[in-house]
Amino acid sequence: MTTDEQQDQIYRDAIPERTLVALNDWATRGGHLGHFLEAFLSNNLRGVFDRGDDGNLAALVDIWRYIFNRLPAGCYGTPERLSEWRARSGYIPRDHANLVWPLGWRIEDTGGAS
Repeated sequence: MTTDEQQDQIYRDAIPERTLVALNDWATRGGHLGHFLEAFLSNNLRGVFDRGDDGNLAALVDIWRYIFNRLPAGCYGTPERLSEWRARSGYIPRDHANLVWPLGWRIEDTGGAS
């Protein structure tokens, strides 16, 4: 198993699946974010703790590492960046139909990232 595969397994084990799916949908299509992820991606720490459930709160460090290491930098950071990302509907390169996103999700398999 490669280092990337090992790290991906750590993410799968630590981060709730629904959170990983939502993050990848956000990154690829500018999909809907719940209140917790909206707060997390816009650096609203109070919102993170107010809105996070036990599973997400227990995985905060791994969620941050996943975002920082696996998602495009333009899709998080400030409320303004989130608005810009949402307006452009995420990032799906039109010439990369078989694009592989983090943890092996393929855009072609689902009509979007999942």
